[in-house]
Amino acid sequence: MISRQRVYNALITILGVFVVFFIGSVLLSQKLLIARYVLSKNGYYIYYKKAKEYIMSIDLQDAKVYHNSHYIAHLSYIRAGIYPPDILNVSLTCENGYTDIKEHLISKHIRILSQRFPLGCIKNNKYTSQGELNSKLYITTSYVKGFMDFKNLNINSYHIKSLKLSFHKKDEGSIFTFDGKATFLGKELNIKGSGTVDINQDSLANSKISGIGLIDNTIHIAFGGDLVNPQIDIK
Repeated sequence: MISRQRVYNALITILGVFVVFFIGSVLLSQKLLIARYVLSKNGYYIYYKKAKEYIMSIDLQDAKVYHNSHYIAHLSYIRAGIYPPDILNVSLTCENGYTDIKEHLISKHIRILSQRFPLGCIKNNKYTSQGELNSKLYITTSYVKGFMDFKNLNINSYHIKSLKLSFHKKDEGSIFTFDGKATFLGKELNIKGSGTVDINQDSLANSKISGIGLIDNTIHIAFGGDLVNPQIDIK
C-alpha cells in the first residue's frame, strides 16, 4: 500500500508545480506591464507605435522615451526582457548604433555598453544632430568604473573631435577624469578636467555626474546630468 506520507508528498509536489506554473504564466503574459513598472520606477515612460511579445522579452518599434515628463529620445527599436534569476536587459537602437543596459535587480548593479550611439537621437541635449557615443560602464551602489567616449560634438561653435571620460573607483564613491581634442576657428585645442559621481541608491541609472575642465587652459567645459543622459556645456 502507498503510505499517507507519500501521497501527501506527491500532492505537495503537484501543488508546487501548479503554483510555479501559474505564477510563471501570469508573469510571462504580463511582460509589458512588468516592463512598464520597472521603467516607471526609474522615471521612464515609453510611447510606441508597435509592440511584439516573445517568451521572455518584448520589442517596441518607433518609440519615444520620456524621463520625469521630459521628452528625451526617439528610438527606432527597444527590446526589454527579464531573465533568470534577476536580470533586466534593455537594448536601445537608433540608426546604426545601440546602447545595451543590463541591470541585476537583486544584487543592484548595472552594466551599460554603447556602440556608435547617435547623440542626435537624444532630444534634450545641446548638440547638433552630429556626434556619437561609445561607452562601457559598470555601476554599483558604491562606485562606477569604465569610460564614455564622445566623437564629433558641436557645442557653441566648438567642434569636439574626441572627448573621453574615464571613471575610477575610490574609497568613497567614484570620480572621473576627462581629456580630448577640440577645434575652434581651425585651431586644435586640448581638453582636460575632472568630476565626481553622486550615486543614486534607489535608481543607479539616474546617478548624477558633475565635472568641470578647461579647453586650451582658458575656456570652461562643464558636465552635468546623469550617467545615461549626460549634459555638456561650454562657457
